[in-house]
Amino acid sequence: MTTVQTGDWDRAVFHVVDSLAIGGAERMVVDIANGLAARGWRVHLVATRSSGPLADELDDRVSLHRLNRRSRFDLGGVRRFRALIRRHRPAVVHAHGWSTLQFTTVALVAVRRAPALVFHDHRSRGLAPLGWTYRASVWPSVRAYLAVDESQLSRLPRARRHPLRMLVPNGSVLDRFDRKQTYTVGTTRRLVMVANLRLEKAHPVLFEALALLASRGLRVHTDLLGATDDDAYLSTCLERLEELGLRESVRIAGASDTIGSALAGYDLGVLTSTSESGPVALIEYLAAGLPFVVTDVGNVPQSLPTPLRRWVVRPNDPVALADLVEEALSRPEEDRRGDAELGIRFAHDSYSINRTLNDVETAYHRLLSR
Repeated sequence: MTTVQTGDWDRAVFHVVDSLAIGGAERMVVDIANGLAARGWRVHLVATRSSGPLADELDDRVSLHRLNRRSRFDLGGVRRFRALIRRHRPAVVHAHGWSTLQFTTVALVAVRRAPALVFHDHRSRGLAPLGWTYRASVWPSVRAYLAVDESQLSRLPRARRHPLRMLVPNGSVLDRFDRKQTYTVGTTRRLVMVANLRLEKAHPVLFEALALLASRGLRVHTDLLGATDDDAYLSTCLERLEELGLRESVRIAGASDTIGSALAGYDLGVLTSTSESGPVALIEYLAAGLPFVVTDVGNVPQSLPTPLRRWVVRPNDPVALADLVEEALSRPEEDRRGDAELGIRFAHDSYSINRTLNDVETAYHRLLSR
């Protein structure tokens, strides 16, 4: 662990995010802010639109500011952000997410002695899908680019001044998770999927797989844990559950602040995403010792130990997903426990929040030494 020493640069840093709603990127922002505060940085977390449930998990040493902006370039929000910059004079402004970066770039225009701008890209495909006008207008202001997936680093726009580029994989506060104790599977199998209800999470693929399992005589109860603020997608999910006759066996539980203790009570964790950067949920399954079946997207599945890669399935294939879920649930208790223990060790070796914090601090030191 590295710490900031007396005499280093101004230790104030702003972490800027749209909101503190429950989500993988938002969880990472809170964990990074808390960790940096514990290491001696003066951390300010700026929620540009609104707060959210994760605000309750902020360390007392982290100062929270809400700008209440109503649009991408809300002038009132810009003025309030500039006032915070003048008052606290951060050395670094660390923007999380593309919308936040656009707002932050505009807000820093004409600021005297502007802080170094760091862009932390939580998108699975980086900047590649964005139009060149967006990239050209914002990219020149970025002094450091932190990517959660290595593939993002190869698709960056050209610029006259090359920013610092670093891979900073997601991590988690692993001691937040209760470890699963028993691996005996009952007659009704309990599945969980930790993912906000959004199109890229592909919940209907899971529903198709669950219907196949039901047709094979397997009794499965599934909880979906995640925010349900996309009304159109939520309606689509409910309609599909009704069509497949799954309304009684699938519970849309909404966002949960008890993930750390809840995961140990399930038999299997599932992810059906078609696009991921982390994914943080898989790290959480690993930390809890929960067996899993996940789609082959994002950086984490590719880095799993060889014995655990057998539980990775191609996206958008409900038949393959159903087959693999059935296999995972039918394994002997000792085999399930063995995989879980391997996963716990792997999570602690590779995806501890301390590793993420070390990478972030390295980026700050390299940036501010230039």
